[in-house]
Amino acid sequence: MKEPLPPTVNWPALGLTALTVLLGAQLLRVFLPALVWHWGANLGLSYWLVVACAYTPTILALAAPALARWLQPRGALWAAGAVLVLCRLLVQLSTTTTIDVWAAMAGTTSFYLLLILLSGQARARGEGGWPAFALGLLFGLALDTALRGLTGTLDLSWIPGLWSLLVVIALVGAFVYTLWQETRAGVPLADAPFSTSLPLIGLGLLLFVQWQLLQSQGWLATLSGWSPAAAFGWLALGNTGALLAAAYTLANERLRSTWWWSLLAGSALVVALAMAAVPGWAAAAGVLVALVSAGLLLAVIAGEARPSSVPAGITRAGFAVWLGLFLFNVFVMLYYFSLAVPLLPFPRAALVPLAGAGLALCAIRAAWRRSPAPGPGALLRPAARLGLLLLLAPAAFWLADSSSAPVEATAHGYPVRVMTYNVRSAYGRAGRQDVEAIAQVIENAGTEVVALQELPRSGMLSGTSDLLSLLARRLDMPYTVMGAATDPVFGNAILSRYPILDSGWDNLPHLDSLIGRGYVWAEIELGGGQTLLVVGAHLSTERAEIRLAQVEALLQAWPPRPRLAFLGDMNARPGSQEIERILDAGFVDAWAETGQAERPRIDWIFHTPDLVASDVIMVESTASDHLPVVATLSVRP
Repeated sequence: MKEPLPPTVNWPALGLTALTVLLGAQLLRVFLPALVWHWGANLGLSYWLVVACAYTPTILALAAPALARWLQPRGALWAAGAVLVLCRLLVQLSTTTTIDVWAAMAGTTSFYLLLILLSGQARARGEGGWPAFALGLLFGLALDTALRGLTGTLDLSWIPGLWSLLVVIALVGAFVYTLWQETRAGVPLADAPFSTSLPLIGLGLLLFVQWQLLQSQGWLATLSGWSPAAAFGWLALGNTGALLAAAYTLANERLRSTWWWSLLAGSALVVALAMAAVPGWAAAAGVLVALVSAGLLLAVIAGEARPSSVPAGITRAGFAVWLGLFLFNVFVMLYYFSLAVPLLPFPRAALVPLAGAGLALCAIRAAWRRSPAPGPGALLRPAARLGLLLLLAPAAFWLADSSSAPVEATAHGYPVRVMTYNVRSAYGRAGRQDVEAIAQVIENAGTEVVALQELPRSGMLSGTSDLLSLLARRLDMPYTVMGAATDPVFGNAILSRYPILDSGWDNLPHLDSLIGRGYVWAEIELGGGQTLLVVGAHLSTERAEIRLAQVEALLQAWPPRPRLAFLGDMNARPGSQEIERILDAGFVDAWAETGQAERPRIDWIFHTPDLVASDVIMVESTASDHLPVVATLSVRP
């Protein structure tokens, strides 16, 4: 009778790494947006001070070797783990942005410290350590995506109530249990020469590629045109493929030590990341190939057996991991702050493929210096089990989605209630993401068609939330169209209770401004053969010269025609040249038409003279930094 194979995966180590990544990702999605939307936008801190604060956790993570020497490895793991757990619970319970920011900053620091410590532990355990670390890292990324998929991409941190708190408590409890399992028999750490540890820089590059694009359900749904449910399932499939590719590579000594194999996988990753920004099936194929290729490259980087003699500690190897985390922050900063300050000599869209190329180079170097060495066997079965668990999440989502379809509104013709609203990624004046507050503003005004600005479907500074699908579902407005502005997942949108017959979007000239602007349009069927053409736009915040050029482009594309409503954030006040140009073209200001006293405003509703506006109000709310304008439009008698 055949002897059973010994276990090849250290499940507690895998679970601890996965839960560290999961909790760390949740804290990062609070920390980075809070810095920008609260400290930067609300409190008025300079860009450079915000950047300095963003680097604070990375700088503090340099203390990982000293912490391990001071508290011993076991004590260092428990200290970092305790701070991570307490900060995650504090963020979930907090209702104050100041507490959120400081707790998320401390928790992010602990997350970085734990990654460095766990990599040193993986090296010390050699053949059994690296597979658990690599598969745990990939499973943590995938598990985070699965949880966000089940919540419609809204992070647990911004979901109030008992059930979300119980989920966080369960995750924290699982983390503490796996930490106890991993440390009860002692925690060895192993260092390595810095030159041989350089490939570990790829860990930070991997995190940027994954969180900026590959784990983004909203990105995939936008570029592919698929439903959120289909995009969710596709990501689960790709993450399963990544686990299987990593498991196969870790078990195959030739793949881990053949540089041209890493070159092939790295080339596939870079090409796939470029494809992922191309609309249609190219985006879907690119995301799938990139996920699998990234898993393979991680396995090459992490797939080293324990050397015969290694020094204790994590000083040099830990510094390589730290450099990767530093680069992660550099890429995030360049991607977003290049919109405010001219930092890049090339398009910002090239940053993700560039990070992928860096990851590939790290894997090639790892394979080049490595001699073939036996790897752990029988890894495919554990990886397949993890993949099956991931695939259950979209299956559950599809089941729930099919049983709660939106209620179709009965089209009644005119009058119709329309709104324009700059939602600022749903980060209100309190500095916290509150999608429900935005939804209530729109719903309570009786809105039937709404034009939204600054609406994200993904992005690390937007909490990776897909606001288009979240609001469409919450408001029973199933008919939507979105137009990109600064990147494919951020811009303008129109949501409607009634069918959209035709739609589109286009860019507006932005001259020397770094931030792109655009508009979106939709022809909406109101019933009884009546239609309304809605154009939603967002003009520049910079100079009047830029806004005038954008107004001219809009009027050229959409001169007055029957039953046209022109809505948007014009960033121009009453009496300005931009507004006067729109009025001179023949549009009617809905606010002025009702005879209300003029007041400072930059959000406008215009319409053609064949329509008449009534019940025009500006809704007082703190859900965004803008006040929405809403009006009822009827056919002029």
